[in-house]
Amino acid sequence: MFDPNKLATSAIQRVRLKVGDVLDYQLLEDSVYQYLLLTNDNNELDTAIEAAENIITYLIMNPTDESVGSVGQSTGKASDFEKVLVRLKQEKEDKTVSKRIPMIVTSDRSNWNDIDKIYGSDN
Repeated sequence: MFDPNKLATSAIQRVRLKVGDVLDYQLLEDSVYQYLLLTNDNNELDTAIEAAENIITYLIMNPTDESVGSVGQSTGKASDFEKVLVRLKQEKEDKTVSKRIPMIVTSDRSNWNDIDKIYGSDN
């Protein structure tokens, strides 16, 4: 199950986040994501595409909009996941998309005098 308070460290969590299957009522079980990862050689993007396709099919075949009086429950609509699917397929086709890796960069500068020489000082 996806925990929004923790970093997505497992492949299943990252795929869930990529697809958008992160609500309290999750559409696919972790075992389904594990199976999809195995059948896609642990390629998270291909797994996300296949998971989105499965979610769309599930929502079309099993609509879950329910309401009793003024209280209702609704899962995402198939059209919402179709937009996600289009975005994932575009990401797969776009080979120029750079993968960003979070990092902390520190400087060995002790002062900024060289910048002041170029642009002048405000003092």
